[in-house]
Amino acid sequence: RSIVTFTRAAMTTRIVALLQPGPETFSQFDEVIVLAEGYVIFSGPIDDVVEYFSDLGYELPATMDVADFLQLIPTEDGAALFNPEKSVSGATEHYTPEGFAEAFQNSEF
Repeated sequence: RSIVTFTRAAMTTRIVALLQPGPETFSQFDEVIVLAEGYVIFSGPIDDVVEYFSDLGYELPATMDVADFLQLIPTEDGAALFNPEKSVSGATEHYTPEGFAEAFQNSEF
């Protein structure tokens, strides 16, 4: 919290790379950048990330926190979370890292 408090008071930007952050840590950030094999597959407000991936056909399981969800989606195991019937884009199969990047580039973010 001290990093958040300091950077807001100083009106500066903070950039932090985290591997497997806990839900409490993840919730302290305003925005997130999600990478997959070097591709940016999302960059924007944390409040929008679950809905963004839901529109692509990926649903956050009730038993999983958002940080774990974001780590799982671009992997082969993320295919288990993909439901083509929920995909607003009309995708019929799990995205590749390049496919995620293209979808992000074509999004409103």
